Amino acid sequence: AATIRQIAAQLPVPFAFETGVNYLRPRPDELSDGAFMGAIAREADCGILLDLHNLWANQLNGRQSVKDFLSEIPLDRVWEVHLAGGFERDGYWLDAHSGEIPAPLFELAVQIIPALPNLRAIIFEILPMFVPQTGLDVVRTQLEKMHTLWNRRRQAIPDTQATARTAEGRAMQEHTAALPGRASVAGGRMPGATNDGSWSWWSVTQRRHALPHPALRGPFQLQNAAGVLMVLELLAQVLPVN
Repeated sequence: AATIRQIAAQLPVPFAFETGVNYLRPRPDELSDGAFMGAIAREADCGILLDLHNLWANQLNGRQSVKDFLSEIPLDRVWEVHLAGGFERDGYWLDAHSGEIPAPLFELAVQIIPALPNLRAIIFEILPMFVPQTGLDVVRTQLEKMHTLWNRRRQAIPDTQATARTAEGRAMQEHTAALPGRASVAGGRMPGATNDGSWSWWSVTQRRHALPHPALRGPFQLQNAAGVLMVLELLAQVLPVN
């Protein structure tokens, strides 16, 4: 986690690490894969590149199941998903990037994608050496499947965000009604808007412009940041907060 923080501090873009394949048998005295990677993501305050074929290979090879892995990581930190094909050799399923996505893995992706609120990309991986034997028609089919998954993500996100905004707006109105100051709640949410790489926040009494984006991108992160600014403004009316 410390190394990721050091590297991320030198980069002009957010940092994410990939969930890798592991052909070693799990040991009873070690953390599960999900607990380990979830802890890294939280401690390093970074994103996750979720390689589902890697996780599926791990499951087939006797490590943690994909379901249990996902239950132990912060899903809101998943920014990118990778899918691929592989093959069995000597009792192991290899992450070979060798062809089409196995049907059971694609069905897993169908279930998982809608649960990733900050997902920004879905990638199909295949090595050039396997393209001739796989065939361009199959590759084209895999890309069409990527579009299908992306559409599921697009269909799921608006409803989730609308529900969260509505609940957040009601909760904020209830809490601020009992406070001595005034809080501005517009459209059921704390005001915050993106603008040319930065964002602006305003209340009844203050306006703040050209604010840097939070390390994690997405509407929920802006809502969190706007909420903190509002709390600080309300506290300043009763405490010496700058």
